[in-house]
Amino acid sequence: MNVILTRYLYFLDECFYSLLMAFLNKNRHEKPFEEVAFWVGEIFYSGFEKELWEYIWKIYYDFYAIKYPKYEKKINILSKKVNCSENKKMEDLMYVINLLYYSTISYDVFISRMVDIDDAIALSIPKYIYKKTNVGYIKNMNISMNKNEIFFIRSIHDKKWQTIIYYITKIGEERCYCLIKKYFEKTHKYTLKESNLININYKDKKHIVIALIHYMWSDENNIQKKRILKRPNIKMIKNQIDFNEDSVSPLYNTLNHKRLFGISPLIGIFDLSRYKENMDYKDILRLHWEYFAYKSPLWRERIDAFGGKPVSHELNFKSDEDFDGFYEQYNYEPDEQTKDVQNRSICEIDKELGISWLNNILNNSKYWSNKKLKTNY
Repeated sequence: MNVILTRYLYFLDECFYSLLMAFLNKNRHEKPFEEVAFWVGEIFYSGFEKELWEYIWKIYYDFYAIKYPKYEKKINILSKKVNCSENKKMEDLMYVINLLYYSTISYDVFISRMVDIDDAIALSIPKYIYKKTNVGYIKNMNISMNKNEIFFIRSIHDKKWQTIIYYITKIGEERCYCLIKKYFEKTHKYTLKESNLININYKDKKHIVIALIHYMWSDENNIQKKRILKRPNIKMIKNQIDFNEDSVSPLYNTLNHKRLFGISPLIGIFDLSRYKENMDYKDILRLHWEYFAYKSPLWRERIDAFGGKPVSHELNFKSDEDFDGFYEQYNYEPDEQTKDVQNRSICEIDKELGISWLNNILNNSKYWSNKKLKTNY
């Protein structure tokens, strides 16, 4: 992700990662759910509604789908809504994050997806080689399959996760989705409802397929089969809406009052945009924030209203009047803020903290054996 600054001048990718960590590390603050709600608001009100829904889907399939398959339908309905007010959209988002936040986490899908497979090897040869095609459970499926499809089913049967991912890429998600259901219906006598990947409002179909396989192999006693949907506190929703609409006077105090949380110290395990720009990330906030904020829909609308144009890491205005008008309304003066306020977005990040956190998860995982992990999520 390129460097983009948000509503209150955080790095956008770090807002997403901090949202993830707020879900997974609930003991960081006295009011942990408020942190989740804050990052959702920061992303949503900056103009990244579609990207936020995609990310919520990703969190759902990585950590909750196995235990709570009934949530999928509700998230699907709410994520498809388009013709409703901004406040209603925030209400729907809060409904879903409240639902997930107070549910039990499973790391299985996350870990199996985060294991890094060398691209060159993955494209040329599967991790585990099969030879036999005339296996009993393959015959029992009673459908026509090519060798890749047969070996895909065999890798599922043997729970060879890297090989499973290889064949999903080779075969395609739609066909794999059908094969998975057929295998579990015929071999394990499961009864599955008719469904189609196309109807799920999430772009990463491979992720859905991987989560489905994990779900099918899960202990039935660990799955919540009843559709229990917990509604959020109405006051929580109103607080988010009011927080976004409330202005601060004088203007230069905005970041001091609005930056309620700092980015998570654990996000150093990910490939952050702050290190990709050919510029010190602290200078991005202090000296060139307008240029990078323009990449955010909220700020683009504000800057365009005064005729501002981003040029060479600066903003150019047609007249002094336009220049003065913009800064009178929106100059948060990030370079003049206290160190504490600035560090809520540009603090140093210790990668070892994130690695230590991840190792605590991996050491208890059936998918971990000193494998390299992906640095993007």
